[in-house]
Amino acid sequence: MGEGLVGQSFAEKSILHLTKVPENYVNVTSGLGKSNPKSILIIPLIVNEEVYGVMELASFGKYQEYQINFIDKAGQNIASSLANVKSIVKTQALLDELKLQAQEMRSKEEEMLQNMEELKATQEEGFRKEQESEELRIKLEKRNKTFKRNENVLRRAFEVQRKKEKALQDEIKKMEESEIEINKKIKKLENYKNEKENQENELQFILDNLNIGVIWKDKNLNYLGANKYFLDKTPYNSMKEIIGKKDLELFPKEIAEKYMENDKLRIATNTPLLDFTETIVTKNNKIMRTKKSHIPLRDEKNEVKGILTIFKKLTKKR
Repeated sequence: MGEGLVGQSFAEKSILHLTKVPENYVNVTSGLGKSNPKSILIIPLIVNEEVYGVMELASFGKYQEYQINFIDKAGQNIASSLANVKSIVKTQALLDELKLQAQEMRSKEEEMLQNMEELKATQEEGFRKEQESEELRIKLEKRNKTFKRNENVLRRAFEVQRKKEKALQDEIKKMEESEIEINKKIKKLENYKNEKENQENELQFILDNLNIGVIWKDKNLNYLGANKYFLDKTPYNSMKEIIGKKDLELFPKEIAEKYMENDKLRIATNTPLLDFTETIVTKNNKIMRTKKSHIPLRDEKNEVKGILTIFKKLTKKR
């Protein structure tokens, strides 16, 4: 952090836009060969003032202000998704831990109850012996001193047993109070989980109101989600129809293979492909020309974990 341009953007939480790129800073590879980019855009992925990563883009042209704003907002959405995933994983771990603690508490409670029953049986046996001792005292007055000594011993034992029983009852009460507190924490965590789900729904609402298509897949090219624009333009009406499927299951073979070839190349090179022309199949099985961008989604180790595709209908120039 703080080292190099990417580290500087991460540390300062600021966007860096270089229009004078140092020689051999990075090479952009295409079908026509390699070349130095004309501009570099580095944007930190920030949500709630916390940086979850940095997105660095290279271009042969200069980025416009609206493009920078859009990529910045896209970075915020990606950071929010990463934050949500981390929170959900942490929440689930806490839930599992609390459930395990509750099970251990119940097990200890059962053990305490069993000990109480054994103590009660011992106490009843003690009372029986006391009665026998009383009968012996009446019959054997000559052994009165010995009897009294035994009686005192028994009374002390009973007192010890009563103290143990009270201590066990106090322990059980503490366990019951602890279990109530654990249930409150579980309820609080469940509410937090619901709040995170609401945030994800809000993010989906934002994506659904964009006038561009947005698709995201895992690194095996299985669909994870899309926005309303994609569903409106393609033959599909709901997320259930696409999630978990590949392009070969959704589109004609020739077009699907081209999509997957582009995605695999982005994942293999860990580089984006921006503003290129490609076709999609619409609801009426017609072909629509679009302007597309493929952007690799990276994890904390900068390893590709998926692919983000953005597209919009390509209008004819007058």
